[in-house]
Amino acid sequence: MDVNFIEENIDKVPINFIAEKLEVDVINLCQWLRKKGYIQEIQPIEVQYIKNYMNKIPMSEIQEHLGLSKSQLEQIRERFNFLKAHRNIDEYTEEEVNYKTKWLIEEKLRFEIDDFLPKKVKNQDFSGNDLYSLLKYGEKHKKLDPYFKYFSTVAFLVCKAYPQKFKPYQFSHSPETKKFFTRKNYLKELLWILEHKLGLEEELLNSFANMHSFLTRKELNFYGLGYNVYKDIFKNKEVMVDELLKFCKIYPEVQEDSLQMLRIKLLSIGIDIERCYINGCLNKNIEIHHIAPKKIKRLIKFDIDSVFNLIPLCKEHHIIAGRLELENISVIEKEQWREYLKEWLITNHA
Repeated sequence: MDVNFIEENIDKVPINFIAEKLEVDVINLCQWLRKKGYIQEIQPIEVQYIKNYMNKIPMSEIQEHLGLSKSQLEQIRERFNFLKAHRNIDEYTEEEVNYKTKWLIEEKLRFEIDDFLPKKVKNQDFSGNDLYSLLKYGEKHKKLDPYFKYFSTVAFLVCKAYPQKFKPYQFSHSPETKKFFTRKNYLKELLWILEHKLGLEEELLNSFANMHSFLTRKELNFYGLGYNVYKDIFKNKEVMVDELLKFCKIYPEVQEDSLQMLRIKLLSIGIDIERCYINGCLNKNIEIHHIAPKKIKRLIKFDIDSVFNLIPLCKEHHIIAGRLELENISVIEKEQWREYLKEWLITNHA
């Protein structure tokens, strides 16, 4: 801090202006001024900070940031009626949990958002920073998730905060993780790692299969799919690679059914194609939505136009349904996909 500038101007100009001239955060400046004895009273900008962040970060963090004692902060909260009622974890929103998780990782722990992160972040990072309630939330909600129930609470929280960035098996495995890795699930996840982390194209995997540098021990271990995972599924790595190539076999392009044929398929099982499948939705302009999207048809082993993969939705629900993570349905019987998507839309986006 430029002490001379502060001493010359502290009684002449607003604190916000001093912070602007010194190019420092005004809250940090208030903390410094209070510590050095230049101010004693709480500043309006600090009251606003408490109000805006009391439900976003731990109160202990607010106390430290403002340079206040615990009793001082409690008095301020009482004075301005900022008392936080005890909240049940069921009252937490996913947006709130994601914000706090990202705050912990990026602001408090200052971890980089890269593939080292799953090896670094632990339960203790949450509990040690007054975020034990997030662990309770995560433990409860992951058990209700058909995909994440097999993985750790930290994996659930971080993967939800950073969608499509990480896979839960990149984190420390839970006792349930082994149950997730069937032959099919392992190969699906391995294919995801090959494409999204190692940047390899599926069409060329056959060319890589005999290379010593293909799927090395360090790569498999780093991404959570090492020998300790696949040893109970495949006899050895060679068998695993051979099964991968069979799993990724490219089938000839098939002619997609026309829209009229899709409508006929749904009508044949008694589904009204003139109404959105979501209860109470009166929107018009109904579209036939593919639950597993057509863009992945080369990665699946069933006809993308199968009736179990079809659902009539209005344009609004059609767009939202496209955000469904495929992991959520990968462990559900295909005949239940339509009802699962319906409940997912009602619960999360009604």
